[in-house]
Amino acid sequence: MNLPKTTLIPEYLESGNSDFEIVKIEEGGETCKDIQSLPLVENIELYKSYIPAMSAKLNNENWQYYNICLVAQSISKFLVSNNFKESEQGLSIIKNGEDKGFITNATIRVIALKEIWFSETVSEAYYVCSIKCSEAWGDVEREIEVPQNSYKEIYNFICKKYSEVQKPIAKPETVEEYLTKLFQRDFDNITKEIVADKIGWLEVAGEIKFYDGYNDFYKNYDIPDITSNNKAMLFRDGFSFLEVGNDEVIKILWLVAHLPYTLFWLRKGNVDFRSVVFLQGATGLLKTAVANVISNVFNKDRHNAIMRMTSTKASIQKNIVMLQDQLVCLDDFSNTEISSGKKALEHAEDVIRAVGDGIFPLKMNVSDFSKLQQETVRSVVILTGEEAFSLGRSSYLRTLILPITKETFNGDKLTKFQENSEILRRYFALYISFLEQYGTILANEASLIFKEARKYYANITELARFIDMASALKVQLDIVTKFAGYCGISDLNGVVESILKAIEFIIAKNSQSSDMQKPELRFVYALMQTLDTTVYNQIANDELSYIKNEKIFVGFKEDEHLWLRFEDAMQIVRNYYAKQGQQWLVQPMSIKKMLLERGFSEGKLAENGKSAEYLVRAKKGSRKRMLVLKMSAIEAFLNDLNMEEV
Repeated sequence: MNLPKTTLIPEYLESGNSDFEIVKIEEGGETCKDIQSLPLVENIELYKSYIPAMSAKLNNENWQYYNICLVAQSISKFLVSNNFKESEQGLSIIKNGEDKGFITNATIRVIALKEIWFSETVSEAYYVCSIKCSEAWGDVEREIEVPQNSYKEIYNFICKKYSEVQKPIAKPETVEEYLTKLFQRDFDNITKEIVADKIGWLEVAGEIKFYDGYNDFYKNYDIPDITSNNKAMLFRDGFSFLEVGNDEVIKILWLVAHLPYTLFWLRKGNVDFRSVVFLQGATGLLKTAVANVISNVFNKDRHNAIMRMTSTKASIQKNIVMLQDQLVCLDDFSNTEISSGKKALEHAEDVIRAVGDGIFPLKMNVSDFSKLQQETVRSVVILTGEEAFSLGRSSYLRTLILPITKETFNGDKLTKFQENSEILRRYFALYISFLEQYGTILANEASLIFKEARKYYANITELARFIDMASALKVQLDIVTKFAGYCGISDLNGVVESILKAIEFIIAKNSQSSDMQKPELRFVYALMQTLDTTVYNQIANDELSYIKNEKIFVGFKEDEHLWLRFEDAMQIVRNYYAKQGQQWLVQPMSIKKMLLERGFSEGKLAENGKSAEYLVRAKKGSRKRMLVLKMSAIEAFLNDLNMEEV
């Protein structure tokens, strides 16, 4: 306990008067040694440098000579006033100098001020208080956090949490006096702690740190302390993850695993990656197992490190929002079952849109329609699934597809990371430490590297989103290379060059595949996969055969053209995608126009005030207008893509 804030009057000290009182000198007055922060009386030696050899009285307690230093005969460690008295048993009420019984059986110490930051602009402050209730807990003290602006109601919080504590029975002003005095007593020893509600990067008072997340959501999370570890060893252990794969996929996936921690800094340099990564491959190819190893690495509960795609929309959204600056995996997108396929497709669209926009859409709080809620998205998301999903063009261009084959992953190499999750946990903790030190420099450099990379990748694809994807991956590779240098690793044995080639390959592959998401190409592909395969979609070899049996045939061949009844063609396409659990929603007029503009069909575009002609009238028979496809153009395009599936 500290002594009261009091000073000694110099003239009394000089006179050697042994009978004087220690009195407080008002601000601006002449002072001698301030005894505000003297230690407890047990530390006698420390008093000698502060207090002269003489007697005095302080708050009616006697002081006397002792080895030329003043020693208090009794200094209580408990607070006392004219209205209350603190003791081991609790807080008593004092009236006319007499103890009139307990106010409450619990006393308090203020030990810390905790600031909880929810964003860079929104925070709440709490006092952390220790509670002593000898009657119920003996010598054990318990803690409680109370909002800073509710400090004077602290006993309400205590009694609500701990039923053993007696609610104060004194006048409110007496309790308030006690709380004021104990705060004054403890103030100099209060520590300040800054925490973040969510995991990830946060700037507070000009300092940027990676926080581990104070919310109960992160109870199983741990960012290890790697300050005493060998950096080179940690780097090599983590970097060996590249041995898990045998082709371009593992290299891209390794860069993607770094992106969640890097993007906060990259965005300061106007570099971004707002795409979802889709691991596509059949069951049993280890795609989920690999995703589990690199996703949500600080979650020690590895059984719950990833989520199912068919989880509730609310739970998916919560996980993505809470796991900011983390790699999030949504597992098992599938179209094999129509009901779950539709659900997964809806979730995929929502997630891709949210990642691309950086927010989940505004929603109304049903309990209070005056409040709008908007959740920020700062996660990098991986989806896994067996089949390509039928997304809108915009969503598809925000998706980086990594094709998984039997040769992609090595199960034996993967085992090391499955059995020891600490390898990547320590690796990325070290990577975070590196970014904390050099993030600002890297952000400044990233902008220039990104611009140069965009020029290069524009020669590989004309699609701006894929150019940006590739350029962001190139920037990430540059940072990983610098990270290797930070760890004392100067030679990555040609890995950098191989990763650069992997970026080119994957981006080119995705650029080609993206074309197939155009409605006119999906329409044509469905027809080519279906026509002449059943009795319901037969094609006649010539117009004459068709005319004789129009009820049997849906169209006919003529030289390099394929004539089809348009309504039948539309139904064939609808049925094709319906069997895959997908809906064909493109309007007939739109697909007619797209086919003509693409050069896949015969007709005339609107010009000079004349209407467009998307269908051609048959020469014989009923002479109905039909869709006339140019087979040479269609076959050339499909062969060029060398495509097996849409």
